[in-house]
Amino acid sequence: MKELADILSAAREASAAGEPMAVATIIGVRGSTYRREGARLLVTRSGRLTGNISGGCLEGDVAVVAADVMERRLPRVTLYDLTADDDAVWGLGLGCNGAIEVFVEPVTGDDLLWQAAEAVLDGATLGLVTVVEGGATVPAGGRMVVWPDGRRQGSLGDAAVDEEAARIVLCASGALRSRVHTLGAEGGPQIRLFVEVLHPPLRLIVCGAGHDAIPVVRLASQLGWRVLVVDRREAFLTPERFPGATGFVRTEFPEAGATVPTDPNSFVLVMTHNYVHDRDLLRAFLPTPVRYLGMLGPRARTEKMLGELVAEGVAISEDRRAQIYGPVGLDIGGDTPDEIALAALSEILAVAHGRAGGFLRARSGPIHVPAQDAGPFVSAVILAAGASTRMGRPKLAIPVRGTPMIRRIVAAALASRCSEAIVVLGTHADLYRSLLDGLAVRIVENRDPTEGMASSIRAGIEAVSPDASGAVILLADQPFVSAEVIDRLIEAVASDRRRIVASEHHGAATPPVYFPRAYFPELLALEGDRGARSVIQAHPRECVLVPLPESCAADIDTSEDLSAIGD
Repeated sequence: MKELADILSAAREASAAGEPMAVATIIGVRGSTYRREGARLLVTRSGRLTGNISGGCLEGDVAVVAADVMERRLPRVTLYDLTADDDAVWGLGLGCNGAIEVFVEPVTGDDLLWQAAEAVLDGATLGLVTVVEGGATVPAGGRMVVWPDGRRQGSLGDAAVDEEAARIVLCASGALRSRVHTLGAEGGPQIRLFVEVLHPPLRLIVCGAGHDAIPVVRLASQLGWRVLVVDRREAFLTPERFPGATGFVRTEFPEAGATVPTDPNSFVLVMTHNYVHDRDLLRAFLPTPVRYLGMLGPRARTEKMLGELVAEGVAISEDRRAQIYGPVGLDIGGDTPDEIALAALSEILAVAHGRAGGFLRARSGPIHVPAQDAGPFVSAVILAAGASTRMGRPKLAIPVRGTPMIRRIVAAALASRCSEAIVVLGTHADLYRSLLDGLAVRIVENRDPTEGMASSIRAGIEAVSPDASGAVILLADQPFVSAEVIDRLIEAVASDRRRIVASEHHGAATPPVYFPRAYFPELLALEGDRGARSVIQAHPRECVLVPLPESCAADIDTSEDLSAIGD
């Protein structure tokens, strides 16, 4: 986040001086790369570079491209394929063994990008959509901001494209990964949108303004975090003592939970070195939505505090206990105040990113993939065997936003964290099979689709890989279910793989639904037109509901349903 602040500051300076500038953004990666999607580099006409996209390997070449982009005032996409790992390719000895797709665009001082950056640095979460390859009405470089409440700022040039882009962002919630989404039918005009969700800087609340808090605040501010220092001694709460702090709160410690603003992006570090004060602070912040409560001092000290609070009637759930860290920090052998600060902030960063904080050499698989992305192994089972009786024609072949309905849902499954995609075909198998040409899916046929949905579920579950811990069952006639919607189910699975995780719409469980392997026997025992809902109803206490956004919930059965979505 500090990098974004640096880029914004450099852009303001260039704009004030009337100097042309361009921004290079990584929009796609493959294989091993130093930076991931969303990394940016600002290039000014004078050659000043701010930001980083490759650790120094590509910045020089990108600066040349940026100079041409500034001259022509035309954005362009450039691919750097480093997978050859051979000096003969680039003569640079890059050695990353990856491919990077970079979007380079001319920008001005009033570009929407800077407005979005300012809002994020001020604490907002928002979606940013940029056209990287467009057309006559949707030009490359167009940009739009989507706020969590659905408000939009800017336009991509076409109302329908704006609507679809906003749907992608709003369906995603916290599961959206920065990547390119392609709109339009294959073989026809297509638009490529780079969609990302920008999150505000991590918010650290340091309770206790003692001498050892100074390196904590300094290091955290260097990372670009927003640091709030809390103490009851006003004389200690000064910018001279803590030049990196973004704010100060003087409060009596028992009232800190009410007087200190908190949110789910807040991390609290308690370090007053006074047992009573620390216990008061622990009690004060337990009811707040903070993600992390770090208690400086030995484990026994923290456990004693928790025991006393419970004895006094304070309810502390197991989930809340899991968010209390004492002693604080990763085990890196820290001893000095600076080393202890580094250990504490490293732990907080690991918690924020869902990592365990171990050695990278001990990790199997790509190091840039979030830990939760590495598992569980989940299969996607897409049910597409129906006869489309109510539609009167093979409905899954009907284009929705330019792409056949069946191909849309299969593409979403393939783009999600699911490890495999299985499509169950039936009545219109030959037609639907042709529409899935080129997609890496396994197709199984329901030999008796007239029996009802149960036969399709059985066929799909029987085909699931033995390595899978569970399966997400999807309906092919829900064309707006996105990869991000599926990922939200899988994220919920990560917290408890024994539970069913269903989408929730208007208070009821609805597809898509994740079933752990333990429920496969019940799914395989279904008969007739009994769907998976009956299994959910048999285990209401074992089902977790994840809200399905209204814009993703459309189920297309009739011509009227099709008209309702504007196709």
